[in-house]
Amino acid sequence: MRAIPVVALSAALSVVVAAAPALAVTPPLIAAIGIPGEDLGTQQDAGAVEVRYADGRHQILHPSGYHAGDRFGTAVAVLDVDGDSVSDVVVGAPGRDVGTTADAGAVYLYRGSSTGLHLWKVLTQGSGGVPGPAQAGAAFGSALSWSAGSSSTPRSLTVGAPRWDAGGATDAGAVAILSLTRSADPAVTGTLLTENSPQLGSSAQPGDRLGAAVQGPGALAAPGRTVNGAKGAGAVYVRVDPQVDAYTRISQDTPNMPGTAEAGDGFGSALSYGAPSGLWIGVPGEDVGSLTDAGMVNTFGDTNEDGIPAEPGPAYTQNTSGPGGPIAGSAEAGDRFGAALASYTGEQSDSDVVLVGVPGEDLGSVRDAGMVNEIWGGGASLTQANTAGIEEAGDRFGSSLVAGNGFGGNWNPRILVGAPGEDAGAGAVVVVSNGAAIWKQVTGSPEAGDGYGSAEASRLG
Repeated sequence: MRAIPVVALSAALSVVVAAAPALAVTPPLIAAIGIPGEDLGTQQDAGAVEVRYADGRHQILHPSGYHAGDRFGTAVAVLDVDGDSVSDVVVGAPGRDVGTTADAGAVYLYRGSSTGLHLWKVLTQGSGGVPGPAQAGAAFGSALSWSAGSSSTPRSLTVGAPRWDAGGATDAGAVAILSLTRSADPAVTGTLLTENSPQLGSSAQPGDRLGAAVQGPGALAAPGRTVNGAKGAGAVYVRVDPQVDAYTRISQDTPNMPGTAEAGDGFGSALSYGAPSGLWIGVPGEDVGSLTDAGMVNTFGDTNEDGIPAEPGPAYTQNTSGPGGPIAGSAEAGDRFGAALASYTGEQSDSDVVLVGVPGEDLGSVRDAGMVNEIWGGGASLTQANTAGIEEAGDRFGSSLVAGNGFGGNWNPRILVGAPGEDAGAGAVVVVSNGAAIWKQVTGSPEAGDGYGSAEASRLG
């Protein structure tokens, strides 16, 4: 991607949706931005989500009974549950207490309408069809991913609970795979998977954190997994055949997988799908030579004759110059290349452009300013200097990513990049689409530590 001129994409975005009249046609929802560190009254880190619409309206979401430490907005997803072509929003609050069960976590479902989003359902483990039970400290709602299904099948919502204790293994993690029927009152059913489940065919270990990252029901990450004695090397459970319930565990010790499983690599810290390599796997703690935590991205997607991902593909670092490269910058200690991933359809129909967040990238003397690299993007990169905003120490630009090709399926990349460290941690989101703009919180008061942009979601093609 070329250096992009700054234009005012959202100069009029200043009205809270509650004050707006009902409209005959519901405007598209542009994005939902997580603010998990938002203080509400005296309740620190209760959390909130800011929603932006194409007509310039805004809406702030938070539960009516918020509490300190809920961290509502840690994860967000935008989908259409009931099939009315209006965007609905799902929000994770992993610090939410369920009754007297502290930090069990909850997921909030909001229904879209011409007057904005309205609370629809609260999903907690052990009730309403959600498999459980609620468990203290499980952090249900830490990660979210959804699959659209078809006109005759339910929506699938995958929810991570990475602090779930499985058997006697503390923080081994769990994943709930939920089905939501297409209706004004969607019924919820689901399956809870742990590493002890027959489908995963493994054994839960303390600190594995299964569910810290998920990509639909097909890829479930356990970035804290100990692999051949290397604590925190990480692993991912991949459903290589969608017609079969069994998963295959992959790691950097899988035959032909580039790299070596090492302590603290965090293989699976981020996940994304992108052609032609299938599943892209972030390994932000990977050491590149003597460069600690420089980061790597592995792939698992060379396909068999049935088109099913079957074996490891190439790996990438900021030193890669071969196929998919060159990649801007160079590997440096603490870059954490691979901390976030997203993709959009490139101009060549057989290849996606994969975006890789590098939130620890130093730009000149500006430490941890952050960068986004493009793989199969001709060596292009995004920084705040060539998009919008000013590079500052600790911005961590590239901590979260959303990408797509805009509405209508036209080739027009639309990219949202989170910089949750902007303005002493108040946070920002940079929007790139035939220009660039920087968004900061406009509903409520931006404050240090809010983390605006820690998570984000949008309905992009």
